[in-house]
Amino acid sequence: VGQHDANAGFQFSNGSSPCKTVNGASATNSGSPSQTIAPNFQNGFNRSQPVVPLPTNSFNQKRAVLDGFGIGSTNPTSAELQAALRNPNGAYPSGASSGVYMSYQSVAGVLTMQGGGIYVEGSANSIQLAATTGPGPANNRQQKFTIVQGGTTTVITLDLVAQTTTIKIGSGTAVPIAGLPMNRNATPPTADTMLYVNGNIGTSSSTGLSGPGQGIAAVQDYAGITITANGNINITGDILYKTPPVTMTQNQIPGTPADTLIPGNDHQQVLGIFTANGNINLYNQQSNRNLEIDASLAMIASGGSGGLVNPGTSITTLNIIGGRIQNTIQNINTTTRNVFFDRRFAQGGFAPPWFPSTSVTTVPTGVENSTLNAPAVSRVQWLCKSCS
Repeated sequence: VGQHDANAGFQFSNGSSPCKTVNGASATNSGSPSQTIAPNFQNGFNRSQPVVPLPTNSFNQKRAVLDGFGIGSTNPTSAELQAALRNPNGAYPSGASSGVYMSYQSVAGVLTMQGGGIYVEGSANSIQLAATTGPGPANNRQQKFTIVQGGTTTVITLDLVAQTTTIKIGSGTAVPIAGLPMNRNATPPTADTMLYVNGNIGTSSSTGLSGPGQGIAAVQDYAGITITANGNINITGDILYKTPPVTMTQNQIPGTPADTLIPGNDHQQVLGIFTANGNINLYNQQSNRNLEIDASLAMIASGGSGGLVNPGTSITTLNIIGGRIQNTIQNINTTTRNVFFDRRFAQGGFAPPWFPSTSVTTVPTGVENSTLNAPAVSRVQWLCKSCS
């Protein structure tokens, strides 16, 4: 565990004592009854670490939809959006304030995918992810996105086996597209999806991002997805991997602690949820008041104030399988919360596609029980978030 500040703070739960700030790893309050906090850090508690550089906006994620690379020094212009994006109703129009688009073109008379994902202009009422199967072989894996914007529902289905995409708007005909959204930074390119919303995800306290239902798989095996919003993201229900990558209880694999990689369960399934300009809001709609999110959550920007916050009803148990990265600590109004680190992220640079990230190198110092974390930025094309 590492942190930038030289001091550590402990907040006792009985409310009878203020937060203790000490220069060590333990503290005792003076309340009645008294409490002692003495955490055990297996690999040390490393204070006074360098600040990790943060992104200033999400322009790279926006560009990834257009070209599958997500590299550039400016916000995509209206002309670039018009040239790259379209849907069954036509090309992205000048001055568009709504609509769901993808980057595909006609190649030798065949509609063919060109970019890295899905672009939503304006806020989305709701987005549902679902791990489905299609016709044909029993293991014909599909990843489905259902996007509601105003009175229009757009359904996009990625057939991960047949390597095809379909997009259907409202009651219209589903339009087939050859190929899948691709991450062209990889060699060879990999089938990954960026879903970029140029606004908020969720337009009320009961709408937002979710899976198809509590306990039902939302992210298919071999699906790599990052969801980015240029605003707030509401989460209203479970978002689950079809195959869980790590254990959630001790001895789930005999003799191992919780948060142990499960052999045979790494199917490259991965989800990232990112905003540089807002919060991730928990508006849990599930009746038993439990919530599970299988994703790495990032609410970060240089100078930002984003965090994970629960402005909705209280949550009994919140489980996050992946990670939680935020500018500020906010109230998540939860009785029990567990963050299980997806340990695949520590192996070979595995991460959600186009996810903001840094590489941390451990360097010994003269400070007892400490290391110096020297971050090396692996994605450097961040721009001023105040730009339009």
